[in-house]
Amino acid sequence: MMLAFFSNWLRGDAYKEQRTGVEFPEAIDGYKRGKVAPYEAEPGKKGVTIEYGARDAEVTIYIRVLGDEAHKTSADFLKDSIAGVKELETQGKYTNVKFYQFGADKERPGWKTAAFTSNSTNHFLTSFIFCKVIPEHLVKIRATTGNPKIESLLSFTKRLQEIMDKEPRKP
Repeated sequence: MMLAFFSNWLRGDAYKEQRTGVEFPEAIDGYKRGKVAPYEAEPGKKGVTIEYGARDAEVTIYIRVLGDEAHKTSADFLKDSIAGVKELETQGKYTNVKFYQFGADKERPGWKTAAFTSNSTNHFLTSFIFCKVIPEHLVKIRATTGNPKIESLLSFTKRLQEIMDKEPRKP
């Protein structure tokens, strides 16, 4: 018991997501963890957002319960995410949106990925969306930057996918 206490105390910089038991370190490859907050995508679809940031990029991880969507695949989740971006374009929050799909050879197994470019408040943005269904949960990683050639951003999102691909541990 005492050993477990000190073990957790020494790793105090990690945030353990309650639903999945996955631990997110305070920093990964120069990206620092920011705010962790609850969110509700739709009524009854509660989850948590975990933010990371670096000088030229922002990344948000969305984790929520699967709920009554047990049939949903990673591809379905990505389609829903793309539909959400299209809705934001309709509302005028984004303009000149262009989507890019990734071939299966460029994706991690189980993940579905897309990217889009847009203008938002007179700034050019590139966003990458990575979606995966894990046991009882939906996971989305969204990485946004004004500089699409930041290799560190893609390396960082790959590390996040590796963290999520580890066998989820129940809290």
